[in-house]
Amino acid sequence: DLDFKKIISFSLLLIPHNLSLWILSSSDRFIIKSLIGEYELGIYSVCYSIGLIIMLLNTGVALVLPNYIIKNYKVYIIGSIRRKLIFYYSTCVITLSVVIFFSISYFKDYFEFLKAINTGSINIILWIINGLYLLGLYYFYSNILFYKRRAKYISISTLFGALLNIFLTIFLIPIYGTVGAAIATFISYFIYLFFIFYFAQKTEKSLNNDLIFLISVILVTLFLNFTFFKVSIS
Repeated sequence: DLDFKKIISFSLLLIPHNLSLWILSSSDRFIIKSLIGEYELGIYSVCYSIGLIIMLLNTGVALVLPNYIIKNYKVYIIGSIRRKLIFYYSTCVITLSVVIFFSISYFKDYFEFLKAINTGSINIILWIINGLYLLGLYYFYSNILFYKRRAKYISISTLFGALLNIFLTIFLIPIYGTVGAAIATFISYFIYLFFIFYFAQKTEKSLNNDLIFLISVILVTLFLNFTFFKVSIS
């Protein structure tokens, strides 16, 4: 009976998380349509769909990682295996980014839906890819909070990320157009990741050693993604 109450309590606390996650991933489309119209929304949606290739990788991580952590929590929390997994994940994102950028460059004259993709549109894809990469890193730490049943921390982080995303999207679209929406997505996922990381290391003190590693991996991955983006449009 006590366990059932804990399960219900944990589930109820995750409702704001699920609602906020939907807002975080979808609100930009509604704002774009309201502020700059359906044509720009169409271009943005195509670019976002291309960037969602990274989400296929994230989905795999989201499905496999929780089961691994449940079965091997003590091994995962030590550090070396966790960092290896993050490194492998980052390498896969870089590889997919290369494939995406150069595929667009090569095939844009062959597929009708790619003909509308210009340098500005590829820039949107770049920011979306990098934002979804940060979302993928989130899983490596959020699952620790799920394991420890820290639903409050998860919901707080997601709610803040969602509200920040709405504010940034409304603020940046008038300045940068649809690229501004993509930048808002990137910034929101960046802040979201570090909120989750903060609460995870608050729960597991051994994660304090991950900060420099995490920042280094992110900087290298983003640098390589921006480099391949520049090369692909040159």
